[in-house]
Amino acid sequence: MSDAAVWGIDRNSSHIALDVGEEISMSDALYAVMLMSANEAAWAIAEQVSGSLENFVQLMNDTAQSLGCKDTHFYELTNGLHDPDHYTTAYDMALITKEALTSKTFREYASETYHEIPPTNMNNETRYLTQGNRMMLSNSEYYYPACQGGKTGYTDDAGGTLVVWAEKK
Repeated sequence: MSDAAVWGIDRNSSHIALDVGEEISMSDALYAVMLMSANEAAWAIAEQVSGSLENFVQLMNDTAQSLGCKDTHFYELTNGLHDPDHYTTAYDMALITKEALTSKTFREYASETYHEIPPTNMNNETRYLTQGNRMMLSNSEYYYPACQGGKTGYTDDAGGTLVVWAEKK
């Protein structure tokens, strides 16, 4: 974890308390993002994939444009936190999700309800990650058995957000 990834996020935003110099696997970082909206993990993933946050944001914008998104612009963020220059629409999110669903890896991470990150080089305790999408939790009043996976979000400006996919058998 870089200093920028740990300290560059809003401290009141979602995170799993990763520390500068802490090492976790890419798989654990992806679970942290998908299950807990861990913003420091999202930043670290961007740095690992593209070399910098800025390069990754450009990749996100290029990908959105190539998918036909007309009302999406990512700005200095790898997460969904509010910024006037960081926006999308439900239609564009549907286009992005449709493409993401072509990836077996995405479906695997977005359909998990629980994951454990084992102790790291800087933390002796296991981190327990749980799904925030109540449509996927059998003990929830919102449980929908056909729901296969998805991603929740929340900001004061947008309120609750949700992208899911379902399949009736």
